[in-house]
Amino acid sequence: MEATPWQLAGPFNHPEGPLGIGTPHPPETLLKQMRPGETLDLSELKYEGKGGSILSWMPATTPKLPKESHPLDSGFINLANQPSNPQGIKGWSEKIATYLYRTVTLKKSGPVLVTMGSDDSLRFWVNGELVLDRNVARGTDVAADLVYLSLGEGVNHLLAKVVNGGGAAGFAMRKWKKPPQNDIDASIDKGVDYLLAQQLIDGSWAERQGAYRNGSTSLALYALMKSGLPSKHPAVQKGLAFLRAEPAVKTYSLGCQMLAVAETKEPAFLPWLEEMAADMGSWQLRGGMWSYPEGNPDLSCTQYAAFGLRAAASRGVKVPDFLWERLAQGVLKYQEKRNLSSAGPPAAGFSYRNHLPLAPTGSMTTAGIAVLQICAEALGGEMDSNLAERVHRGIDMGTVWLSNQFSVSKNPWKGWGHYYFLYGLERAGSLLNLKNFGKHDWYWEAAGFLLEHQGGSGDWFDRPSSAHQGPEITTCFSLLFLNRATQGPTTRQKESSRPGTGKSDPNKGPVQLVATSGPPATFWLESPGTTSAIDRVEYRVRLQDGGEWGFIGEVRPDSESLGGDRFPIQHLFEFPGIWEVRASVFLPGGTRLESGPAVLEAREGVAPHQLRYSDDAVRNLLARRNPVVGASSSKRTFPAKNLVDNTAYRSWVCDPTDKDPWFQVATSSSVKVDRILLTHARTRKSRQKDNPRPSKIEVFLNRDTTPMVVNVLTDYREKTVIVLDKTRRINRCRVRILEVVGGEIGKHQIGFAEIEFQAGPVD
Repeated sequence: MEATPWQLAGPFNHPEGPLGIGTPHPPETLLKQMRPGETLDLSELKYEGKGGSILSWMPATTPKLPKESHPLDSGFINLANQPSNPQGIKGWSEKIATYLYRTVTLKKSGPVLVTMGSDDSLRFWVNGELVLDRNVARGTDVAADLVYLSLGEGVNHLLAKVVNGGGAAGFAMRKWKKPPQNDIDASIDKGVDYLLAQQLIDGSWAERQGAYRNGSTSLALYALMKSGLPSKHPAVQKGLAFLRAEPAVKTYSLGCQMLAVAETKEPAFLPWLEEMAADMGSWQLRGGMWSYPEGNPDLSCTQYAAFGLRAAASRGVKVPDFLWERLAQGVLKYQEKRNLSSAGPPAAGFSYRNHLPLAPTGSMTTAGIAVLQICAEALGGEMDSNLAERVHRGIDMGTVWLSNQFSVSKNPWKGWGHYYFLYGLERAGSLLNLKNFGKHDWYWEAAGFLLEHQGGSGDWFDRPSSAHQGPEITTCFSLLFLNRATQGPTTRQKESSRPGTGKSDPNKGPVQLVATSGPPATFWLESPGTTSAIDRVEYRVRLQDGGEWGFIGEVRPDSESLGGDRFPIQHLFEFPGIWEVRASVFLPGGTRLESGPAVLEAREGVAPHQLRYSDDAVRNLLARRNPVVGASSSKRTFPAKNLVDNTAYRSWVCDPTDKDPWFQVATSSSVKVDRILLTHARTRKSRQKDNPRPSKIEVFLNRDTTPMVVNVLTDYREKTVIVLDKTRRINRCRVRILEVVGGEIGKHQIGFAEIEFQAGPVD
């Protein structure tokens, strides 16, 4: 392959700005002459440009590239400073159009895959045929658009048109390369670390929690387990506890929750799955679809219902055939009529709603294809032959539509939901067992895009979608795509979850013990130190820096275990750290044999009381009394009312200049209380780099003039529980912050996420 240097013509006055890229300029008259195999002479052409300037085609100034670069690679071509502005024309690089032209010569015809980007909008032609049209204001990202260049034998013509609104202007292009699997694995690890760092103290994830309490938490758990975290990982255990605290009441939430619970593969959760499947089935509307469940039905809600039910069925839950039949019939009504106007096989996309006129989009077409395939799989040969024919025809036409409109850099025919579409693309491609949509190798093309656009913290974020999906949700979608989550169970295990191993010293006891850190940690006997019958084996743990040995459980010969005479037991450590494990073997008659300690590092931990944080909101007596809240000061985005909203994801913090921060809650009627709980304002791991927090407070109850002075637990993962000396009726509580750690009163934003009143026993 040989490529000539880029030639440039511009700038042309373009008053419409970047969103009006369709307005043509004189260089576009050359398109009819850009025939493959024929040369084109630009040397004598003259144009009137910006401010009456006279333009001609000239060599573009391009950056020097490494020797290993592909001939199609251009690097960033700065269009804001070339050509120069010798006449001092005002606004030389504002609201302009610039053209770039080059030829590429091949010995043999064939498609070439490239990525390109521009600042701002871009049109790109190959041999006079438009192959890309991006009418958008943006910065230059060389990986923004993935484009197939159908190049013929001999000379080929490439023409780019860049329209700039103002400021920076540029264009870049490079040959696409298939990403290495190691890079994908590393990207998944970074995404997992990001999600883990966003989990809140109650086990939840915050995004859209106000509208869908269980939704984002379920999606995060599903993505984490599909990325290799075991179901016994502390983050998963805390998240599941949060889901168990309150039922899902939205279709999106329930569908995602069924995916997450099914993915644990825990037989004990079968009754829970059966209950959720029954709820989901009861929400199906007469037309076979689902709504929120209130309001009108739509294909978006319906796909999550279908995937949740499919997940439950995979674990043994019986889903009635009539449900799948009604669903298939309903989904077909969301597909446009077959499009016969274009050449090739008939194509028909799917729409969000079935209101006329139907407006197919990429994300809804992937949903329609996937749901129809799920119905076909579920019913198998039991599907009515007429319905089966319609279903398979609908899948075929949807697949052709998606192939024709294929993109990994946007959601086709929709202004938002890009990562939502990519996850839909994975589900459709995996369910249909397709390697390609048309000429596009959908997985590797989109995987390359995701690797290019992952943030430094490990997240993905689609700013145009910010009103609907933030970085937590889009990161879940990206991880599910990269893991090919729909294909089947993952065999991948995240590096940080791979266990460390410790063994006891054989010189310190006859019993030989092996321990792995997990999570969950697993302990077993390598040698019991005896050939006699064993009555039971007891296990104890303690932190290496000392303290009492804590009994964690026993295993008897008749215990149900896979380990037989190894007497295995699993355990979740309460805290990260260096732990010692010891085994005691008891023989009939009372003889006791001991192992030496096995030492290992636990990277994750969850204490039983931390699991209870997930349903503290259920026990909270204060939030349900509509308390009045006041504070010494607050930031607009962190008002005092957040202290009593019964969530962990919203907080109150004082103004940084507040030298005497306090807050007060009051109720119209008294509340019987025996303990008060306080939660730190920032409980995500990701927020601990700069996290000033209270360490000592004064608490005034009712009309008390003498306060309780309380030392606050400064660990962000812990709630401070103030146990009263007796049960009291309280209608007013005032908290004054006296001391802080990690900051200074009067210079930092300090506060709490929640104050809770509780009474009675703790489960």
